[in-house]
Amino acid sequence: MPSPDASEADSSRPVISTSDSLQPVATKESQAVSVDDNSRPEALNGSPDKQTNGPVLDSISESKQNAKAMLSASGVSPAKSNSSEGQQQPPSNGTNGTNGVSVSRKRSRSGSVISSHSQDNASVIVRETPAEKILLEQYVYREFQHNALEATRNKSQELFHQKRAERDYLLALRRENQLNPAAIYGVGYEGYGNARTDLRNQHPQLLYPANRRRPGGKKTRELRISRKDLKAQSDLREDLVPIRLDCDWDKVKIRDTFTWNLHDRVVSPELFAEKLVEDLGLQPEACAPLIRQITQSIQEQLSDYFPHVFTQEDPLDPHLPYEAYKNDEMRILVKLNITIGQHTLV
Repeated sequence: MPSPDASEADSSRPVISTSDSLQPVATKESQAVSVDDNSRPEALNGSPDKQTNGPVLDSISESKQNAKAMLSASGVSPAKSNSSEGQQQPPSNGTNGTNGVSVSRKRSRSGSVISSHSQDNASVIVRETPAEKILLEQYVYREFQHNALEATRNKSQELFHQKRAERDYLLALRRENQLNPAAIYGVGYEGYGNARTDLRNQHPQLLYPANRRRPGGKKTRELRISRKDLKAQSDLREDLVPIRLDCDWDKVKIRDTFTWNLHDRVVSPELFAEKLVEDLGLQPEACAPLIRQITQSIQEQLSDYFPHVFTQEDPLDPHLPYEAYKNDEMRILVKLNITIGQHTLV
């Protein structure tokens, strides 16, 4: 039991006014107040322990008064210290929910508390599948596999038979081609443009346009004009000369009129005569004198032709058209001598 001197010495010590040092003092003060309150009835009733515990109670009351004075001086009331101490003490049983269920601190996005239930008491459910069901599933699965295998095998067999039939057909076709080519390729063009395709032991041949057979069995020279000659001919002026043919040879009489370009450098009179005789259905080899006679007649008329005199004059005004300053007319004298029966027109 402490002596009064010791209590006075303790109360006279300097106290550091900090929050850490004030908390223990407030706790001691609350403990002293509770002890004093418990001892008051006994002191009032005149218990026999009053004389023995009198100095102790006096020292406790003095220390309580000193603690209250220090708390009031520091600005902390005893009621606030007791309430803060009560709030800082956590619950002893560790439960904050109803029926002893612990409430979790986790919250959902909406703000509601997520309750955590203990999984220790959860019963484990064991799934029991009958053996007959397992065997049935195995039978069905293996049946599906067997059906897929059979379908693949049947498809492979069909493809094998199809390829074998195709090989037999090609072999038979090769034998038929060696014996009778016309049964496969036909008679072809029968010699027009290509060789015949119904001949045995005939190899493919490349036939160029120069070696092809001309339609109609024509034998005269072909008219071939290069691009260079065509370009040169297009730059020349065109003057049409009237040509009149009047040829007699071995029961063949030709009477015809046409025009010929005086500046033609592509078609010669000899080639034109050959084409004309062949178009009339005559053989060019047998009608050589007739071809020479036609060629000579064309050349004589071309040499005797004199074109019209035309002078190229510059226009008086380059901006005016030709008809504005010159409108010449060309007049030709034509003599008619027509006799029809007893009537004569001169």
